[in-house]
Amino acid sequence: MTSRRTPSRRDPTISLINIVFLILIFFMVSSTLSRTSSAGLAFVQTEGLDCCAGAHVLQVSAGGELFENGQPIEDP
Repeated sequence: MTSRRTPSRRDPTISLINIVFLILIFFMVSSTLSRTSSAGLAFVQTEGLDCCAGAHVLQVSAGGELFENGQPIEDP
């Protein structure tokens, strides 16, 4: 009398994890191989903008001082 082995069912989430992992590796490798062109890169200039702020404003000066609603914040 021979016993029949039932085939083990494979968890489908393992296959999905493997596919996602392979896609992640593909994008990591392809992003390190390509070079970014910084020749046409221009940063946004924010000096001299006329803007209205809300009621509660936190400002940082060029020297690194903090101001809350126009009043300087003391270091704790």
